[in-house]
Amino acid sequence: MGTKMIKLTVLIAGLSPLTSTSWAQLANSPWPKWQRDLRNSGWTPAVGPSEPRVKWAIDFHGISLQPGPAIGAEGELYIGWSICFQPKFISMVRGGFWRCAWFSRVSTEGDVEWERPLSDYYASFATLDARDRVFVVDGWFEDRYTESHSYAFTRDGRALWGPRRNPPYSNYSLSHMTIGRDGTIFYPDGDTLRAFDPGNGIELWHRYLGQQSSAYECPSIGEGGTVFVAGDSSLLALDPGQGSILWSVEGPRPSDTTPTSIGLDGTVYVGFNSRDESLLTAVSPAGQILWQIAPAGRPSFPPSIDSRGRLYLQTRSPLNGVLLEAYNRDGTPRWVTSTPGNYSNAVVLDGNDNVYCATLEGYPWVTSLFSYTSEGEFRWEFSEATSALPRYQAPVIGPDGTIYLMVDVGGSEDDIMRFYAFGPGEAPDPAWVGRLKP
Repeated sequence: MGTKMIKLTVLIAGLSPLTSTSWAQLANSPWPKWQRDLRNSGWTPAVGPSEPRVKWAIDFHGISLQPGPAIGAEGELYIGWSICFQPKFISMVRGGFWRCAWFSRVSTEGDVEWERPLSDYYASFATLDARDRVFVVDGWFEDRYTESHSYAFTRDGRALWGPRRNPPYSNYSLSHMTIGRDGTIFYPDGDTLRAFDPGNGIELWHRYLGQQSSAYECPSIGEGGTVFVAGDSSLLALDPGQGSILWSVEGPRPSDTTPTSIGLDGTVYVGFNSRDESLLTAVSPAGQILWQIAPAGRPSFPPSIDSRGRLYLQTRSPLNGVLLEAYNRDGTPRWVTSTPGNYSNAVVLDGNDNVYCATLEGYPWVTSLFSYTSEGEFRWEFSEATSALPRYQAPVIGPDGTIYLMVDVGGSEDDIMRFYAFGPGEAPDPAWVGRLKP
């Protein structure tokens, strides 16, 4: 009888009660959030370009600390950056031709539609829901703490709510929102995971994660709605309705913990980085460790998952620089290759399981975008002289296979960002490539 009661309790805790948020699920768009889906897989059915041909490139004053744009149902791009310590959140259409002014509204033929001011220094990766709403968080780092605000906009730029100020927290964070299967918005606010009602931005609950939680977090969401998030040297499985801990898996202490991703069979993947070792860990949906391996380098981001459930991740090695590693779903190694760079990033995959990753190498600083086949064969490379920011750049793949990448080409004084689009389509007018828009 006791065993049945335990199983029943876990089942109920894993489900979220119906609330007013139940209709606000993740958008069915080409790339609605960081690493595209609720599993943080980084995989898309679209097939990327066979060569790194520039379709267009837009320059603008400012820096961007987020890894790339979210993509809406019509291919429009949502991205944030900082200008003179004033973040701006921009909606662009697929054409990428920018004639931008503050609070401008532009046609859908290829110009900026709207832009809105935020309150702090940087903007997170945008998250889109099924009711055409856009969610974003800004933030500011100062005196060993971070503060942030949450916002919601319609796709046409109308403010729904925000800024809602979140409590300050003590550790550095470049985290991103996700949307639960019941519509709840989850945001890892540094050392605390917060759950919001998407209709009004009011906090539903919060869960303290600990000082060693990931600084680059975006929770993954299981099939039953369970929220998987990095804790203090641990992996936590949380009830989406109340934030209670269903189970936890401990890593070496103290450890920096990566965000999580979920395989095709529900296996949860997480990385632990202690002073002496790094462990890539696979955990069942019930919280049992399936395997642990020591990757060749230290991961900062979770593995991306291809169409066959195989794993790909960038790691950083003190001896070999940035490594791109591939594993089977049982943890057996497939291949590893070195890519020039000093900082590792999240990896993205296309419909043919081709791999795309960006690195930052210096000094002098160079940002490079690489593509490999799923078997580790080199396909192509694109490089651009850049400054040391932003370090955490990951490409994003559009519905037609276009690759989008943000590059800081102007340095900390000039603050010029270049927004690249690589892929299919007609060659651009050279006057538009790298041109600074007013």
